[in-house]
Amino acid sequence: MEAEQRRRLLEALRGLKKNRPVLRTQGLSQNEFFLLYHMKLRLEQIGEDAVRIGDLQTSTHTSLPAVSQSLGTLEAKGCVARRTDPDDHRSVRVALTEKGRRAIDDALAEAACVLERIEERFGEENMETLISLMERLSSALDELWEKDAAARKNKAAPRSAALRGAPLPSEYPGALPHILRSGREEADPNFMHEGE
Repeated sequence: MEAEQRRRLLEALRGLKKNRPVLRTQGLSQNEFFLLYHMKLRLEQIGEDAVRIGDLQTSTHTSLPAVSQSLGTLEAKGCVARRTDPDDHRSVRVALTEKGRRAIDDALAEAACVLERIEERFGEENMETLISLMERLSSALDELWEKDAAARKNKAAPRSAALRGAPLPSEYPGALPHILRSGREEADPNFMHEGE
């Protein structure tokens, strides 16, 4: 399997639930694995010994709070070290420690064994098709999740407006969020209209 195919297959497996044998190795969570993995790739790409946290956030497609939390855990494990950016003293850079390099190298070696077993199962001639389909599936699931999250957020807007005492938007005339209901309206359908 080519290095680029290995990278793409790892990324495609990231979105699947049954990926634990591949992505949870050497005492690393999936997020920690990918953070160290992307750090290693980025450091090799830029030829420096430390990366900006924002670069990690971009390359991992993860929220800044999630990146910071994983970095905190990795720092506590001794895998990364934070330091002030010499070019911008307001910014922080993160470097892999020797322990972090060993951890990601060992984890990638373990992952490579699992990826080779996948290749044996599907055949080298089918890997490109498999990876492409997995990437498409992962992308479709991400898109669906984002749409679903946006719909949930839109439904939550009236609830949170009502909780703050703000008027409900016009598209919710007469609506009262279920969280504020006491259950009395089920027993008495005129409950909401008393005193009007």
